[in-house]
Amino acid sequence: MATIIRDGFDFYATTAEGNTLWSSLSNCTLSASSRFAVGQSLALVTSGLTGDINFQHTFGFNSTDTLILNFALRRTSGITGATTGEHRFLFLDDATVQFSFTIDENGGMRFFRGNVATLLGTYSGAFAGGGSWNHFQIKIVISDAVGSFEVRRDGSDFNDFEVLSVDTKITANSFINSVQCVCGQNNPAAHQIDDFWLLDSSVVAGEPSNWIGDVRAVQIMPNSDSIASFGRSAGSTNFSNVDELIASSADYVFGSTPGQADEYGNAGFVAPVPDVIQGLSVRLVALKTDAGPRTVGSRIRTNGVAAEGAGRTITAAARSYVYRHDLNPDTGVAWTAAEIAAMTFGPRIAT
Repeated sequence: MATIIRDGFDFYATTAEGNTLWSSLSNCTLSASSRFAVGQSLALVTSGLTGDINFQHTFGFNSTDTLILNFALRRTSGITGATTGEHRFLFLDDATVQFSFTIDENGGMRFFRGNVATLLGTYSGAFAGGGSWNHFQIKIVISDAVGSFEVRRDGSDFNDFEVLSVDTKITANSFINSVQCVCGQNNPAAHQIDDFWLLDSSVVAGEPSNWIGDVRAVQIMPNSDSIASFGRSAGSTNFSNVDELIASSADYVFGSTPGQADEYGNAGFVAPVPDVIQGLSVRLVALKTDAGPRTVGSRIRTNGVAAEGAGRTITAAARSYVYRHDLNPDTGVAWTAAEIAAMTFGPRIAT
């Protein structure tokens, strides 16, 4: 599994909706200030205490010994001269932090063995302040002898910073199975994260396993009904009840019959159209209003070939459910922009 987690934070109405994808989205809020002035970003806490978790993902497998982390970062205020670590990224093998890095008040990053324990390198001037966005790719090798950190900023094809042949692990294992972002100090300055993607070097068909460049998450919304079998709360079309860029209960579709499904058309990408599509995710927000268990899933259809996401148990609280279809089920290879514009997608009731 090359992709460990990826999120653009765009569709959530509340951070609680993201707790089906993340182990925890706490001590953070959603911000309309995003990297490309569309969608949302994740605003890290400004009133927390040292060690408070902003977000966390614990996964049910061990990574390979090589990780690639992609994210965009914005410090809303200007940088200062202090080297204080305002936020920490921690990478854990169970409860033990193998390695970490800090987002510093002076616009730098520092890389450590353990939980901000042994300093391995300092990337001065890594990011700007005053509201500017920077994008980072960070490649980490987990090893007690040939560990490394390599950083590429703003889509560079070459390393802007690197630390080579260092010890990047604490346990006997050359892997992690959890990642956290925590407060590095009490009441840190405001930072925002966008387009977060963590992957490892596993070779999986249709998945990247190395540098992927400056990748952007794009929202594509329904604009027509192909199949409309659900009931709707308003209007004369189903798609118009689920076409909000931010999840909303103002209108919605509903049903209770297993196998019931909607499929919606879409307008595809608006300019700029991507040259490479690294992955496709279908996201739905659902809640249950009746008694007893209920599961929902997704369906996509391309050139007549349908693919369904496995049923997920829903509750009385609205939550976001994500289904990845990184290869076109018709062709078995990566999607093209034209294929996405021609596909249909929608929710279904599994049980």
